[in-house]
Amino acid sequence: MREKGWSSTTPARGAWSSEVLVNRAADPPTFVTIALLVAAIALVASYVPARRARRIDPAQTLRAD
Repeated sequence: MREKGWSSTTPARGAWSSEVLVNRAADPPTFVTIALLVAAIALVASYVPARRARRIDPAQTLRAD
């Protein structure tokens, strides 16, 4: 049963690779899109902890240690 599924996907792999690999990572729109996506993820990843830290009183935190 496993061999049947594998043999039926092999011809589809060639068709998909010609469609999927049309854009290369060096294309300017792809490069800009990926750069903007990484920048947005970095902003969200730094904003969430900063927002949580803003709620804490520093003096109270230092007394707790």
